[in-house]
Amino acid sequence: MGRRYVEGYWRVELRSDGEWDWVEGHFVEDGAYMPGHWRPAGTVPDGYTWEPGFWNGEDWVEGFWRPVSREGYVWVSAHLNEDGLFEAGYWEPVAEWEGMIWVPGWFDGVAWVPGYWVSEVDYDAADPDAWTPPAGVELGWDEQPAAPSLTSSEGEEIPLALPADVAEPEAPGP
Repeated sequence: MGRRYVEGYWRVELRSDGEWDWVEGHFVEDGAYMPGHWRPAGTVPDGYTWEPGFWNGEDWVEGFWRPVSREGYVWVSAHLNEDGLFEAGYWEPVAEWEGMIWVPGWFDGVAWVPGYWVSEVDYDAADPDAWTPPAGVELGWDEQPAAPSLTSSEGEEIPLALPADVAEPEAPGP
């Protein structure tokens, strides 16, 4: 691997909003550089790994716990795209669908919003400037939901994202 310049920055020595550990910047398996970031201290939820937060240009978007793997998908790490814009990490299907484009999901701060397929025709015909969100999309943003269960029964998927404040997994039910 060649040498690469990594820009420096100032950060607070300790976060004041809970217990966090600082993770130094490093290169990940796909060769991308993962900048230094804060990660919740304590126990890692079983089967999950930390996805660091990021600045969206105006606000800090806190990181989240995501499953280490997902059948039929590969995790695409957060990165700067060819236009120099930050793209958060997302799950991408391994298989492609002819004539379809995958629109990645994202973490909204509480839960994972699933990705979906859209036809190339509809995608090319869409006018992003004319798009308006559906009515009620912002409902519940100010409410703090209970932490989701980390247990999975046979055939059930575990949550695709967990907020930073998730502690120990819940005990399995009867």
